[in-house]
Amino acid sequence: ALTAHIGNWELGGTILSLMGYPISAIVLPQRNRAINNIFLKQRLAKGLKSIFLGQNLIEGVRRLKRGEVLAILGDRNIDFSKNTRDKTANKATGVEVEFFGRKTYFPKGPAILAYWTQALILPGFTIRNKNNKYTLHFERPIQVKRCKDKEEFIRINTQKIATVIEKYVRLYPEQWCVFEEVW
Repeated sequence: ALTAHIGNWELGGTILSLMGYPISAIVLPQRNRAINNIFLKQRLAKGLKSIFLGQNLIEGVRRLKRGEVLAILGDRNIDFSKNTRDKTANKATGVEVEFFGRKTYFPKGPAILAYWTQALILPGFTIRNKNNKYTLHFERPIQVKRCKDKEEFIRINTQKIATVIEKYVRLYPEQWCVFEEVW
């Protein structure tokens, strides 16, 4: 499942787990070990397993191939070696896309996983309603364009991901909290 830093992205994975779907999330380790452990325990208590970004992508591939759901955020390009969004590393760690009519970098990860596993990219967003309850919105799976060239596959399909995320940011701009400068 593809999501973004919009609404309550942590709650979305929890809901799917409580509905009985085996699910893991690719997560960014927190700098503070105590805070990191709280996040990990909270997720695991609800059945949501964590895979640290940049540390064990092969495990994510294994879980996808077993038919599990793999939740991944697609709107923040991270240089996991520095645990930050480093603009000088964007070309190496991300792919250039158009987002709100401007060029920026989005992570390659979701498209790479789809390339390796042929898994669906299913966008889902947990949006806060006016009554302070949440609704889980799913889009149709992204129609992945298959290409023999891996880099072309990543570029084309990451742009499709950016387009879906842009749709939800336009609908709910007050709920988008990407934590970092985008452009």
